[in-house]
Amino acid sequence: MNKLAFPPPHNIVHLEADVNYTIIHLVDGNKEMTSYTLKKYAQMPELEGFKRINRKYLVNPSVIREIRKDKKKHYVILTSGLELKVSRRRNNRY
Repeated sequence: MNKLAFPPPHNIVHLEADVNYTIIHLVDGNKEMTSYTLKKYAQMPELEGFKRINRKYLVNPSVIREIRKDKKKHYVILTSGLELKVSRRRNNRY
C-alpha cells in the first residue's frame, strides 16, 4: 500500500467527508480534495490525535477553541469561528 500524501498535521484544521472523497481544510484557508475516505485518514498514525466528532468531520484538537453544550446537543467551535455539531453518540466524549 502506498503512503498517502497530505500536508503536515499542524497545517490541517479539519477533514470533511464528501461521499468517497475527503476535503482537507488547511490553516491558510485553502482546501484540497483527495480520493480517500475519511475513515482511511482517521486510521493514519500521523493523524492519531485528531478527533472524529461525527460521520462527516475529523478535527485537529489544537484548533478547538471551545465545546458548547446546548441541552442535549454539543458543538465544537474552532478558532476560525466555525461551529460543528458533535454526533449524539460522541457527546459523552466531550
